Amino acid sequence: MKNIVVFGDSILKGIQLDPISRRYTIDNNIGVEDLEHLYSLHIENSSRFGCTITKAKQLLERTLRHGKPGDIVLLEYGGNDCDYDWAAVSADPDGDYECKTPLAVFKQTYKSVVEMLKSSGVTVFLTNLPPIIAERYLSWICHAGLSRENILKWLGSVETIYRKQELFSRATEEIARECDVPIIDLRSEFLKNRRIDGFFCEDGIHPNSDGQRLIGDAFRRYIDSYRVENTKLIPQPQV
Repeated sequence: MKNIVVFGDSILKGIQLDPISRRYTIDNNIGVEDLEHLYSLHIENSSRFGCTITKAKQLLERTLRHGKPGDIVLLEYGGNDCDYDWAAVSADPDGDYECKTPLAVFKQTYKSVVEMLKSSGVTVFLTNLPPIIAERYLSWICHAGLSRENILKWLGSVETIYRKQELFSRATEEIARECDVPIIDLRSEFLKNRRIDGFFCEDGIHPNSDGQRLIGDAFRRYIDSYRVENTKLIPQPQV
């Protein structure tokens, strides 16, 4: 039995936006228990709501002081790193703003995290990011009173939100190549569908139950293909 520890943000934590209370809650339908049973794995989810790569580095440094966290560590970051201080943008649309984690800092920090884990003897996997529904997300960030007009003035187009998030997703793929670690393609699992808006909550960024099941499908497909070449790392499915 292989021990896998997941370090990520609210996506792999299984956070959803409740459509009635409009509050965030854990409702994880990725199917972790099924993955554990099917592949004889033990999966510990250490994902945290709102986590960025800089916070993750601090968390992993503390974790490694107590020894190797598991045989395999799965990392999923970028969704919070690419976000902005929308209240500041709303208040002054003529200002200059950086993402919570500037892209160059994101890439440098992420690579250092991967190399730190590899040097400790951990097998590292990354995931890229599920897409977002930009129009839905803009409506969500403005629902509490922020100026949609001002935010759009600064953005230039609502699709800028999508493109910026896509840039960070591509960066994770570059990091995986440069660090020579496998990456699991969650993004394509969504994009291959004609209508992806049905897989997301009202906020446009958190997958709903159907979207979470797509993530589970991506993991199963990846493990099935990966174990063919790496049977020592991923055991055969149980009959």
